[in-house]
Amino acid sequence: MDALIGKWQQVGSVENIDGLLDAADAPQEIRHVAKNIKGDVEYSKNGDAWHFCAQFGTFKSDKDFKLNEEFDHMGVGGIPVKSTVRFEDGRFVESHVAASKGWVAKHTKTITGDTMTIEMELKGVKAVQHMKRV
Repeated sequence: MDALIGKWQQVGSVENIDGLLDAADAPQEIRHVAKNIKGDVEYSKNGDAWHFCAQFGTFKSDKDFKLNEEFDHMGVGGIPVKSTVRFEDGRFVESHVAASKGWVAKHTKTITGDTMTIEMELKGVKAVQHMKRV
């Protein structure tokens, strides 16, 4: 489970990012960042409390959470989101509910060595992102 801890950097572009952005009805500013800027994410842990920090261009997100406990945060574009992170079958599985938008997103993070593969799904549309440990 501690394999997630550390700093990660996006490698290449996100497969089917346009489809995912369409499903999310993302505004142009978010589309530009998602398609053109490679980001960094960092995970840390203190006891059973996790911290997530992401930086993609001008977009920055900080979240504190515990596994299997729902938490509130602001999603991309300032959308209120309720999320839960679980560890299942050696993978991190995230559920993100944006009630104001009427959608539920699922992110599955698989770590193999120094590579993290993130499978994202929203409204039946799938996208894949790859990151490397730095």
